[in-house]
Amino acid sequence: MMVSQMRSLLMDELEAVRNASDDKRAATVKQITDLFLAGAACFSNEQIQLFDDVLLRLIDGIERRVLIELANSLAPVDSAPVNIMRQLAKNDEIQIAGPVLIQSNRLDVADLIEIAKTMSQDHLLAISERKRVEQALTAVLVDRGNDDVLCKVATNAGAALSEADFRVLVGRAENHERLTEKVGLRPDIPAQLFERLLLRATKVVQERLLTLINPVARPELHRILTRVAQGFGIEGQFRSYEAARSDVAAKYQAGTLVEADLLQYARANKCEELVVALALLCSVSVDIVDRLMELDRPDAMLIACRAAGLEWSTTREIIALQARDQEISEAGFRRARENFNNLTKSSADRILHFWQTRQPVVNHQVTS
Repeated sequence: MMVSQMRSLLMDELEAVRNASDDKRAATVKQITDLFLAGAACFSNEQIQLFDDVLLRLIDGIERRVLIELANSLAPVDSAPVNIMRQLAKNDEIQIAGPVLIQSNRLDVADLIEIAKTMSQDHLLAISERKRVEQALTAVLVDRGNDDVLCKVATNAGAALSEADFRVLVGRAENHERLTEKVGLRPDIPAQLFERLLLRATKVVQERLLTLINPVARPELHRILTRVAQGFGIEGQFRSYEAARSDVAAKYQAGTLVEADLLQYARANKCEELVVALALLCSVSVDIVDRLMELDRPDAMLIACRAAGLEWSTTREIIALQARDQEISEAGFRRARENFNNLTKSSADRILHFWQTRQPVVNHQVTS
């Protein structure tokens, strides 16, 4: 059908229902929609624009049920009239806007960002379900979204997340088990943020995440944890542990190495003895604990202390020693204690032994 003929036909329909009843107008909308759907794959841009103009006029003031049906009919169509799709997507009622926000490829990123910045949480939730969510759009969802929106973003493999977005998600995940788990299962989460998330998770979520660390079933999680482990493989000068090992190992073998010894080592600044003692109690190499001691943050050393079965009072002295010349504030100690309390011994054991399997052997380093 030529454009001129189609225009004449559609305008006649429009004129015929100008003052018609709601039912008649609804029936006309359905007829024109069906006509469009029947030839959507073949219509030119000019013909599609014609349908756009007519439908926009027809739906002005039309009842809700008609708009819901129209939205569901046109949302999956790649060539749907763009202006009608924009209008439906901006409708206050999510039953009308939702199908379009979730499915329509006629909305561009600018359209979606505008809606995400101004519309309801239900609208944000619908956008977060799209097969592909560009990073600029994700940033708005993460900034404005409630917990349901953030959980949906985290589980959407098609949502592009920047490191800044992950920081927000990790921060919001504190005290929120469901979000923590969803974010933790993202294969693209930066390693250092996964570590932070894991340390601050509840015991239940820690166990659930660690249970999923399977290099065969979940290689993406394995890669994340591999990067975490590699983050501890820093270069540097190693201490000599030969003398300390002889002394501490004798106590360990005699069954007399106790927590009070580690507290004394920490207070006396006996790093070598402390590292050997922790390695023996955790059943990992001295190299692992040495690397943890060389870090400039306490979170990793908390894992070793928890795996060794130490109390917080001893752990506090150890991380104070680890900080060397950098004094830890009371707020810093409070945060460290919260992380320590949230970490179970079984979780700490798993993390340490995972790192153990990922570390290369260092020839000059004494192992437990």
